[in-house]
Formats: sequence, structure tokens, C-alpha cells
Amino acid sequence: MALDTRQAVSSALPSIDKRFRPEIEGLRAVASILVAVYHIYLGRVSGGVDVFFVVAGFLITTTLYTMLTREGRISYSGFFSRLATRLLPHALTVLAVVFAASLVLLPPARRLAAWDEITASALYGENWALIAKATDYLAQGEGSSPVQHFWAMSIQGQFYAIWAVVFALVLFASRHLAISTYRLLVWSLGTLFVVSLAFSIYYTAVDQPVAYFHTGTRVWEFALGGLVALVVRRALVGRGGAVAVWTGLAIVVSSGLLLPVSTSFPGYVALVPALGAVLVIVGSGGYGRYGADRFLSHPAMVWLGGVSYGIYLWHWPLLVFSLALMGVDRVHPIWGVVIIAAAIGLSALTARFVERPVWRRLKDKRVGSAGRLLLGGATILVLVLGIQGWSYLAVAVPNASTDTATSQGARSFVSENGRTSLEEPVVPDLVAVPLDNPAMYDDGCHQDIEDPAVVECVYGAADSERTVVLVGGSHSAHWLPALETIAEDHPIRIVSMTKSSCPWSTPGVENGYRDDSCGEWNREATRRIAEMEPELVVTTATRSIGADEVVPPGYVDRWSEFTALSPGTPIVALRDNPRMSADFLDCLGSADDFTTQCGRDRGDLRQESIPNIDDVILPDSVFVADLTDYFCRSDYCPAVAGNVVIYRDPAHLTATYSRTLAGPLLDQLKLVGFAADET
Repeated sequence: MALDTRQAVSSALPSIDKRFRPEIEGLRAVASILVAVYHIYLGRVSGGVDVFFVVAGFLITTTLYTMLTREGRISYSGFFSRLATRLLPHALTVLAVVFAASLVLLPPARRLAAWDEITASALYGENWALIAKATDYLAQGEGSSPVQHFWAMSIQGQFYAIWAVVFALVLFASRHLAISTYRLLVWSLGTLFVVSLAFSIYYTAVDQPVAYFHTGTRVWEFALGGLVALVVRRALVGRGGAVAVWTGLAIVVSSGLLLPVSTSFPGYVALVPALGAVLVIVGSGGYGRYGADRFLSHPAMVWLGGVSYGIYLWHWPLLVFSLALMGVDRVHPIWGVVIIAAAIGLSALTARFVERPVWRRLKDKRVGSAGRLLLGGATILVLVLGIQGWSYLAVAVPNASTDTATSQGARSFVSENGRTSLEEPVVPDLVAVPLDNPAMYDDGCHQDIEDPAVVECVYGAADSERTVVLVGGSHSAHWLPALETIAEDHPIRIVSMTKSSCPWSTPGVENGYRDDSCGEWNREATRRIAEMEPELVVTTATRSIGADEVVPPGYVDRWSEFTALSPGTPIVALRDNPRMSADFLDCLGSADDFTTQCGRDRGDLRQESIPNIDDVILPDSVFVADLTDYFCRSDYCPAVAGNVVIYRDPAHLTATYSRTLAGPLLDQLKLVGFAADET
């Protein structure tokens, strides 16, 4: 597809600098090494990605504009096919290698998340996948994936599509409105720069973790590079150029050290490394005696810049796999040098044995633009379908017999012989543990963090006249499988009203509220439950972080409010479960003895009774149930009971273990008058 502009441009297009700029390759080399060094040694971002974005905007704008000035048109199929031929072989090779390595090097519980992110990366949507995880309560405990860095490649891929649309709209408008194509391009990129930068500043202040990965907060960086390509016709020369390049290079290298980039990017702070890159671009090219562009354009730097794309792609998985293999949070400095050297070597090898052969073969076979695009799309499709198929088998096959393999579970805590046997596989399989959620998550019945609407769903015996309401946050929600198991023998209608990060409470940070939507949700849920007149209500009684555990005053206030609306309705308030260490699932993948490894000492998690319980005046209808002895032995709280994994993440129960708690929970319900034998 091509858009002919020979009759569309109302005036001659002014020329811009189209020559090869070796110093820009050197700048890309600096940015790639900078990213790797900051990740490996400092554990923070460097601003190097922002340099990449500015350079990409400069180069792609130059490429598209040059097509216009030389040919009078833009061949989009040719443009995208060349991009695909240049970018996809290396990126898909890295993703395929990462997938294979994950089968061996990643702990089982981290594999599914990594495979989903490989899929997102192959489809150039990794930044949006990370945004979803930033707002997904269930995913917040996951460790870094080996392809997390593909968020930048995804935004860059989206940028190419955005720029194609921008150029097409500009050319269309210039033809129909008799406006100078050049001026319209400058105004369009200027508008994108201003709007995107304003949005970036606003959104970074509102939700920085999401803003960091958002395409809209990054477009201004590409627009800035594009404006430089269009407006700066000639590089600075002499002393002014030398000062500009050295200043820009110093800014680029030091931004990550001097600025709080991890918590304030992108926003206005990202202007610093971006403008540093601009100074290098506009000040280089004169090759003065003292100019840094002489260093940047050195053949070694140009070569390194040529493999900088691969250095960026390879360094992060090498780092993540090294950390997983060594079981450490930070690699030794010498090993960091090995990672950087390996990334450079792998990038060069991939270019030599993958990129160039693919390009030569396609050229020799005279495969056209459409053919190259179809081949690239087919390769992505094969990779995605293969990974997702493997993911399906990894979950479905090991867990096909889960329901019949949980004979121990909670009962292991009342039997000295109920210890875990390593000869039997744990259930759920460790690969699938993070997905072992209550049914309400898949059913869309657990409200997300921001939405105040009450979602009401029915489980158990839907036709029963006996109603039990489960209400509160995610720590209430994970008791649904236990209640469903009770309902199999004692028909009850279970109504769930749950919302992430929102316990059944009145407002207040100390009560566990995340935002105002929780208050609105609480008021409506309380009103509905009172109108329902259930046989009893099940919720949580405490909030705990380690051994610091309390009955929050807001909980008591909400129970008192409900009691006034529905006198006599029993409230069974369950003491919160203990919390595991963040790496307990990784530990389970290599443990020799689940009874002494991967859990935590009981004294670090629990006092014998709730610390402030004697100081709280509870409504008469509230009964606090304590099932701690089904999570902890006398001195230790394991992560596995019998052969059942207790936790799906450090704070929440697996649905499988929750089902084994049906008996202990039923015993607690009987204490408030629940007649289990009624039908």
C-alpha cells in the first residue's frame, strides 16, 4: 500500500539532514550499556530507554520524511516490512530462548506468568500487560519476569503504527486543505509533544506505576525526536557543538543517579535525559577536535550501537535467570560484567546467524513486502500458539486429579502422622498454584479495586431458603470454596459480595481502605445484606502484617451498624490467616522437606490470641472464629499441609486448601447456632 503525495503536497518540501550519523549509533551504544549497568548494579532505571525513544523518533521521522522528498510518496507496506525484517528475527529469537530457559531455570510457580508475558511481548503489548498487573490485585506478588523489559519494545512498536497514521493523516489533510505538508507535520508533532507531555505529567502524579508503562505518556519523547529531525536542519559546529554534545552526554549518563527516576518517571523529570539526547544529536556531526562526537563515532562505538538493540533484549533475561539460579537478590559485580559481555556476544551472534541470514534469504528469494509481513505475522502466531498450548497442558494435565488427591489438607494439623510425603506430588501443581482462585474471580463476581458497584453472586444450593452471605475483601473471598464444600452436604444458598482491598468496614486507612470507592461499596453492601435477612454473615475479623494483628475499629463500627439494621443475625468473623514470605513459592520448587522449609516460625506471625481483642466491645451477634491451628503447628507455620499447598501467594489461600477447611469452618458455624442438618 502506498500513499501518493506528488499531487498532494501544496509546496515543495524543504530538505533535512538525511546522512548517516555514526555518532547516533554511539549514543545508542551508550544508552544500551547504561540500561544494563543500572539494572545489574544499581537495581534502578537509568533514563536510557528515554534516550532510545528520542533517537527512534528522530530516525523514523527522518526515514518517512526522506521517502516523501525522494519518491513523493510513502510505501507503508515497504516501511513495515523492513521494520519487521530488522526487528522480529532478534526479538522472537530472544523470546523463544527465554521460553525454553524458563522450563529449566524458573521456579514452577513463576512460569505461567512468564509465558503470558512472552505472548504479550510477541504481540507488542507487554506494556499493557504490565499495566494490567499493576492494577490486578492477584498479580501484585509476582516477581519480575524475564521479558518485562519488552515493555519498551512494545511501546516502540506501537509508536511505529502511530507515526504511520500521523503521516497518513497529514498527507491527506495537506492534499484537501492546501496546507504545506512540512508545516502540518511540524504542527502535528508539536501538538503530540505538548498533549502527551501534559498527560504524562498529570498521570505520573496520579498513578506513577501505570504511567510508567503507558503509551500515551511516552509519545512526546518520540515527537521530540521527530521535531529535532524536521526543525534542526544543520548540526552545531565548533565550540558550541562540542559543549552541547559533552553536556548532553553527561546528562544522559548521570540522570539515573541524580534523579528519582524509579518513582517520578516519566512525567516532567523524563525531560532531563530526553533533552540530553537532543543536545547530543544537535551538537554532533561537526567532529571538532574536542567534541564527544569523535568518541561516539569511533568504529568500536558504531559497532556497539549496531548491536545495541540485542544488548537491550538479552541483558535482562540473563540477569533474571542468574538471580533465579543463584537464589540471590543481587549478582556479584564480576558476574555483572559477565552478563554484559554475554549480552554483547549474544547480540552479535544473533545478528550474524539469525538477522542477516533471514534478510539475505528473503532478498535472494525476492520476497515482496507483503510476503515479509505475512511471514513475520505467521512466525509470531506459531510462537504465541505454541506457548499458550504449553501453558494449557502445564495446568490441565497435572491438576486433572486434584479433587481426589487432597486427602490430608487441613487434617494434617490434627494428626502427628499427617506430615507431607515428598514421594507424593503436591496439589495444586506448583505451576498452577497462582491460578488456584475461588470461582468468583473467573465468574467476574469479585469487584476490582476502583469500582464501587456491588457485585452479588450466588453459589451453593441456589434454591435453598437458607442464606449465608460472604462479605469483605479478598481475605473473605478465599473462604468461598470452604463454604461451597459445606453446601454439598448441608444445602445453603451462598451469596458473595467481595471487593479487592476492601474489607467490610467503615472508612479509615487503619481499617484497610484503599480508596473512596470502598466506602460507597461498603454502604451499599451493608444495606443489601440487611434487606436479605440471611441466616448468618461470614467476614474477616482482623488485619495482620506479621505478628502485628488487630481488630480494626472500623470493623467493629460496621458490625454495630449492621446489627442495628438486622438485629439477631449472627456474624462469624474469621481471624486472618498468617502470611508467608514473598519467595515461598520459589522455595517450594526446590525444597527437600515441606515441614521445615518455605514456611515461617509461628512466633513471627502469631500471638496466642488477638492482641487487642480484650479491649474491643463487640456486638452480641459477633463471634470471632480462630482457625490458626489449621495454619500453624505449635512452633511453625508451613506452606504445605499434607500434600496441599496452603497459599496461592504470600497472603491468600489456594482454593484447594480452602476446601479442606470446610470441616473446621462448619464447626465454627455451629457455635453460633447454624443447624447443619437442616435441608
